Amino acid sequence: MGDDTAKDLNTKPLVSEIDLSSALHHLEILLSSQPSPTLPQRLISPILLPLWALTNFAKSTGRSTWHERTLALLKAYIKTSPDQSTLQWIQARILYSGGEAWEFGPGSEGGIEVRCRIEGAAGFDVDRAEARIREFLGLLGDGGVSGDVFNDFFLRNLRTWLGRRNNEGEDPVKMFTTLKVLQEVLGGREEAIAKNPTEVLQIVKGVLDEHIEYLDGLKASSRDTATPSLEGLGKIVSDSSLPGSKMGGGEGELDKAAEEEEERTQTLTMTLSLLSAIISNPTTKLTPTDERLIQTLQPSLVHITTSKFTNLEVKSQALNMTSLLTQHSPSAHSSSSTTTTILTRQKETYKLALSYIRDPLIPVRAHGLHLLRELILAKSPVINIQTTLSQLIAQLKDDDSFVHLNVIKCLSALTDKHPVTVTRMLVEAYLNNTNDEEDQTLRLGEALQSTIQRQGEALTGDTATLLTQAMLKTAARQNPTTTTTTQIRASALSILCTAIETNPTGLGHDAVSDALDVCLSILTLEGGVERAALRRAAVVCICGVLKALVGGDGERLELGWREGVWGVVRGRISEIGRVVGYLRGTDSDGLVREQARVVLENLEAVVGVWVARGAAASGAGLEGVVRGGW
Repeated sequence: MGDDTAKDLNTKPLVSEIDLSSALHHLEILLSSQPSPTLPQRLISPILLPLWALTNFAKSTGRSTWHERTLALLKAYIKTSPDQSTLQWIQARILYSGGEAWEFGPGSEGGIEVRCRIEGAAGFDVDRAEARIREFLGLLGDGGVSGDVFNDFFLRNLRTWLGRRNNEGEDPVKMFTTLKVLQEVLGGREEAIAKNPTEVLQIVKGVLDEHIEYLDGLKASSRDTATPSLEGLGKIVSDSSLPGSKMGGGEGELDKAAEEEEERTQTLTMTLSLLSAIISNPTTKLTPTDERLIQTLQPSLVHITTSKFTNLEVKSQALNMTSLLTQHSPSAHSSSSTTTTILTRQKETYKLALSYIRDPLIPVRAHGLHLLRELILAKSPVINIQTTLSQLIAQLKDDDSFVHLNVIKCLSALTDKHPVTVTRMLVEAYLNNTNDEEDQTLRLGEALQSTIQRQGEALTGDTATLLTQAMLKTAARQNPTTTTTTQIRASALSILCTAIETNPTGLGHDAVSDALDVCLSILTLEGGVERAALRRAAVVCICGVLKALVGGDGERLELGWREGVWGVVRGRISEIGRVVGYLRGTDSDGLVREQARVVLENLEAVVGVWVARGAAASGAGLEGVVRGGW
């Protein structure tokens, strides 16, 4: 960096866009003029990470020409890489965006230049990380790497993920990236894995055996607790007398246990998806050793399905795999040709359906969706959940209403079997699409709403938390630099309202409190005709919270939950009454005014039900409380 550059770091680039483009041009000429496979390695190895950062900057800023050029250079390098070490190198630095002193920036002529880095590197951003992972895996598609290299890369990631519990100091960003890579591969590239099944089957067996030991340990612990000995009782009494034994760290231990259980569920779900990919894929070539290894998995799967400690979704997936292995077994082949014929036909139908739904002709796509739905309703074990969901979510973006309707039917059928997986993948797709076409995002929102309603009281735990946080994040986006539209923000609030009305106890008090904060902020700050749809959704969401306290189906709600939500609402009675009351009389949109009237009536009913309980004790009448609140 010369002295003249250092004087004005904000305006003068370190490398102009003309020089940077020229450098890329020289690389392109060299690579195209020399056929030697070692040339890309020599030329690009020293600049691999800057080239990766440049590719992603071009993609994120819409500079398509620059993106195509840099992507071609990266693909040429990766295609000639002898092993998966290059892929691991990029994955380990997936968020790389430049050096300590420099970064890429937009050039004055619409290109890209190298600038001095004024601020430190940005922190971890989930959306940015996921976009980078998809870009990375895009490099590997369409013959980007050989099957053996890809297989080694996948197995390396799988071993890293499975071994994370043995390495407490593991980088969380690395684990997040590893998990996302595995999920993406299982979502659409299982054929590459199925071509080399032996090592995968060995890993699957190891995971299942370890999980059986874990379940046996839970069973033994439960049995010891149920029938305590005198020695055990003495230990319990002794432990309970320790100062802070209950209070100190108890909540942390529960959180840690819940986190471990969630990780085990993710691992087991992934493992069963791997097994399904191998067994049901018609291109899989199994050796006699593989066949024997597969048959040893049956007892473990039965154990998992019969254990009371097994997650319901995992149990459903394990039952499907048990059925598939039973039909795959040699005895099944010899004793029941009919069953084998059915399974063979289902495999062919499944493969045909997946090919049909990608066909350019609308009637063919619709027929493919019909075939897929029939297999789902028949509980066919050949269906790979991750692959099927990925394909269905992609089809939600179809402009044809008939295709869209059939996709919703397929998702509904799949939700009944795997509600958690369906909801998670739909939420991720919804978030990843909020900066793209509005119609596509709204269709994803419609599918997500349908999924929530079908789950009912099963909408709990991490799935409910993921859903509420994602919708709150989308609804609150009002930064003018984002392209999230009013309609998308309104759809996020509608989805959140559906979740509150479907199973409010599953969302928790914090989610309700955050929902009220976002809605009241929107109603206070975002006026104008163009934001009317957003205000309508906010008013309806507030109404959903109030109805959960006094609605007709409220009897099924736990009293403790109701009291907790009343504690949230009670502190906002004045604000809700003031904000919504103002809208009732002044908003330019007639629907907003009408919905505001309904909210005020519900608010009065809530106050009537809950304040009346303590009115006598406090000496304040209901009328005084209401008047004071509004």
